[in-house]
Amino acid sequence: MWGWARAGFFPFYINETVSEWSSFDKSVASRGHPIHEISVQLYDIRAVLKAFGVPAYLNIDIEDYDKFVIYALPGLDVFPKYVSVENGAPLMFESLVKAGYDNFMFVNQRDVPLARMPNPSSEGLSIDYVFKYGSSGPFGSDLSGVWLNATAMRVFLEKWWAGAPETDSWYDLHASLA
Repeated sequence: MWGWARAGFFPFYINETVSEWSSFDKSVASRGHPIHEISVQLYDIRAVLKAFGVPAYLNIDIEDYDKFVIYALPGLDVFPKYVSVENGAPLMFESLVKAGYDNFMFVNQRDVPLARMPNPSSEGLSIDYVFKYGSSGPFGSDLSGVWLNATAMRVFLEKWWAGAPETDSWYDLHASLA
């Protein structure tokens, strides 16, 4: 496995035009735009959780490297109640299932600006907030939509990845512990 299995300093590429495309992968970061390299220190997810505690919600968005955090989850002793990850590729989904997550929702991020926080919120403060395009939006029981069990989500994702996913949007796979 790449450097996520150990702590240390690694090259990180900053996209100078679209900062959210910055990545540990030079080609993913660039996408035809100018980039520059910096060195960042990485920590194993277990060390981060030990130092800061286990969050109720873990949102992972590390441009093409989300998988390394997800692959480490089954080895943890305690888990966030909710996890979301960009695109939810099949191996990431199976790692979530292996870690004990059993409810899933696939959310089209293009629709996030249409989402409204429920009042009252189940996950935090009840506020009137409009999510901007590119944000993750609500999480947990504040998501609108249908949660699927692992079997139903596996069928959905197999069809999704076998087809031609939309290119004008991206999705977050949300996972929940019972």
